[in-house]
Amino acid sequence: SGLAPDARLAFHDLSSPSSGGGLSLPFDLTRSYFGVSYDAGARIHSDSWGSDSLAYDSQCQDVDDFSWTNQDFLSIFAAGNYGESSTGGRTVTSPALAKNCLSVGASLGGANTGGVFIDSDVFNIQVQQGSSSHILNLKVMEADFGPGYLRQSAILANPPDPEGWEIAIAAPSDACSTLTNARSLAGRVVLVDRGTCLFADKVARAQAAGAAAVLVANNDQVGYVKMGLPDGVADPMTILSGMLPMSGADRVKALLTKQGAQVPRLTFAAASQPANRWDNMADFSSVGPALDLRIKPE
Repeated sequence: SGLAPDARLAFHDLSSPSSGGGLSLPFDLTRSYFGVSYDAGARIHSDSWGSDSLAYDSQCQDVDDFSWTNQDFLSIFAAGNYGESSTGGRTVTSPALAKNCLSVGASLGGANTGGVFIDSDVFNIQVQQGSSSHILNLKVMEADFGPGYLRQSAILANPPDPEGWEIAIAAPSDACSTLTNARSLAGRVVLVDRGTCLFADKVARAQAAGAAAVLVANNDQVGYVKMGLPDGVADPMTILSGMLPMSGADRVKALLTKQGAQVPRLTFAAASQPANRWDNMADFSSVGPALDLRIKPE
């Protein structure tokens, strides 16, 4: 009876009296760890352990090598328990950073099982064009410079038009030289492309043109990137800015360039959390992406 009546379990004890209650890991995970389990018939390997390394190290390489050689084998690693120490950075640790494993973050269960991980550097935008059937709801990764959404929320909640802020595309689109359409950017949310020059230069040019806020469209399919200032440079920004992933930015551009359509309007909102606790990441769970911007945890 049960969900898997013919399933078998193989256990591998990593504890050792000499480790002081910690883990005693073999030097070579492929032969002395995964190989032992594989020879015992295991094909799904649950690994609720990890390190404090944020790098793709030899343990990650062992995981990838073994999974590549034995493609009927899957290792499942805990993402890590460093979420509460995150300041907007990446905290998923090795071996969960391996490319051929499944890394798992912690979600919430009952009402008293901890807090929700909230990234204060994220805010929401809604772009609407005419009828309600043309609505985009997108998340934006706030830049590491400027006043931020919370300090600008009162201003951004009161656009000149009750329907929302007008959006304008910078010209040139990367805003890396003098803006030829600067006069048309005042009082609007300006969309610029990533690339060619510093994030700060893009935002500074739009700010000088009177932009209400700046959205930077990522030019790579890696999701979000935290925009920052070069070391030692003072923060000159007085407006909100943030990054959109390529997929979201392309959808906004499609609305803006649609011939004969109504002008889309944009509204801002604070980041919201899913209603169900199990859809929320626990505050202690490590967060991604990996250093090379792969999605982690999966």
